[in-house]
Amino acid sequence: MINRDKKGGKNTRLTYRIIFLECQKIFRNPLVLLVFLTFLLINIVVVQNAYGSQDDQKSVQRMHRVLQAKEQGKKNSDVEVYNEYKKAYGKLYDNLDMLKIMEMKEKMSRYEPTGKYQKFIENNYKKLQKRTDEIKASGADQADFYPGIVYFVHGTLFGKLGKKLLLEIVVLVFLSVLYLMDYERVQKTEDQVFVTRCGKDTLHLKMIGGILSGLIYSALLLLASYGWFLAKLPLKGLWKVPVSASMMAEPRSGMLNPFVTFWNVNLRSYLLLTLVMFLAIALLAGVLAGAGWYCLKNSYLVFLILSVLLMGSVQAALVHTTTFLDIVLAICNLGILWITCGAWFMENDLTLSFAGSEFCCLFGCGILISLPYFIGKKRFRKWELK
Repeated sequence: MINRDKKGGKNTRLTYRIIFLECQKIFRNPLVLLVFLTFLLINIVVVQNAYGSQDDQKSVQRMHRVLQAKEQGKKNSDVEVYNEYKKAYGKLYDNLDMLKIMEMKEKMSRYEPTGKYQKFIENNYKKLQKRTDEIKASGADQADFYPGIVYFVHGTLFGKLGKKLLLEIVVLVFLSVLYLMDYERVQKTEDQVFVTRCGKDTLHLKMIGGILSGLIYSALLLLASYGWFLAKLPLKGLWKVPVSASMMAEPRSGMLNPFVTFWNVNLRSYLLLTLVMFLAIALLAGVLAGAGWYCLKNSYLVFLILSVLLMGSVQAALVHTTTFLDIVLAICNLGILWITCGAWFMENDLTLSFAGSEFCCLFGCGILISLPYFIGKKRFRKWELK
């Protein structure tokens, strides 16, 4: 129960104590720990497959020495080879026409928007064209980095590894929240805890404890996974390289185009923005799991339904109307954030190639998730045990 002070307010110290004790349950649960270790092993394998072989390590270390020599203004045979390579592949912004890219994407995907919606997309790509001019004027396109078409640094760090981390974070938060919220039912102590208003009020503390525990596990997973990545591919001295640099570009959708970001973003700030997105999605996942339990009161059933819904959201992203409704469907779909992970904050999907689309998606999904949460919580407070 939640005790109240003399003024009728909640006892804050007791509230924190309850959350702390709930978190302890998660960290003592061998299943969650096993899932965490399994995810970590998967991420290690991903990095090993990308840069773990002996030949890969020799190539990575050699290229890193070349980049350091370039930064220090030194010249040697390896630097000359890199310069020749850069002459061939480091001029992707020359004659880069974003409207032509838009047209090519429309033809390749057979996406044929019309009317005001088509003008909206064209206007977005005109803004992106201005952005390319800004990138060229600032010299950000000429920054030195691991050649993208050889090492695929961005695609591995934020794409392959990023997508796995995002999915793993969601699963860890789901498990943590559902385990704690369903604890009384599994332990058959519902009739002792939920018979009073105060007892029912502790459930949202369990949800908070589950989200917090899931975030702690997620933070450890991120640190270990990114740490292993940096151990295999050093980025010392390269964190300030703009993501829009030509040398960082990788083949995407059958085309080799630079990452045209909406803002001036270097590698460090892009990673920080990605972590902010991970945090926001984890919080949404925790509230979604809580909403599911409030409505169904069974963690196994909720986990199954949420898994199906999230997989379905990825498939739903393929549904198009070629009208403004596509934007509404996109920003209300969590699956879109997983699909576009690794291409956030830059030109990617025709529908979402406008600045702040990721945050619009978070807001739209937050509104949708909050509705069943508040409805389910209100119904639960009126629920009576049979």
